Amino acid sequence: MNNKENIISAIAEKTNVKVQEIIAKAESEAKALIEKAENAVSKDVLEFESKAKSAQEETISRRITVATLDGKKYLLAQKRQVIDSVYAKVKSDIASMPAELYKKFLTKLICENAEKGEQVAVSVKDGKIVTQSFLDQFKLDLRLAQNVDVDGGVILYGDGYEKDLSLKSLIDAVRQETEIEVCDVLFGETK
Repeated sequence: MNNKENIISAIAEKTNVKVQEIIAKAESEAKALIEKAENAVSKDVLEFESKAKSAQEETISRRITVATLDGKKYLLAQKRQVIDSVYAKVKSDIASMPAELYKKFLTKLICENAEKGEQVAVSVKDGKIVTQSFLDQFKLDLRLAQNVDVDGGVILYGDGYEKDLSLKSLIDAVRQETEIEVCDVLFGETK
């Protein structure tokens, strides 16, 4: 039985060596796979962190841009209010001129713009100044028309046309010509 035991022992030893080789190879392959997986995970984590940082920077940049634009819009709206108030004040100052000065203003307005045979419409307020006898002084055969709903000034009517010389229209025309200069004076810059 000695021989039999020796053969079994030799087979067991060879098997044990083979098993150890297989285990070593499997452990080596497992270690390589784990290392490869860890490297892939590390690479993915780095890539994700980079993308997250980039997205964060883009979000911050967008928010700064939006905040800057909102600030500029607000500033522009405030400037617009100031400019509007300037022209509203001009209109108010003209409308509240002393009666004699306002009458001179209306006289000059009609004198510079009226043509022979036109009809002249005025606001109810200006109807106290612009009467038919007032219009007769221009020697242009001007006729007083019905009152109109304007804030001051006159509207001249001819054959198929109208000249709007109301305070609103006059101030709007002046604004178109002077708004850039007003911006420069008020804000030191062109709007």
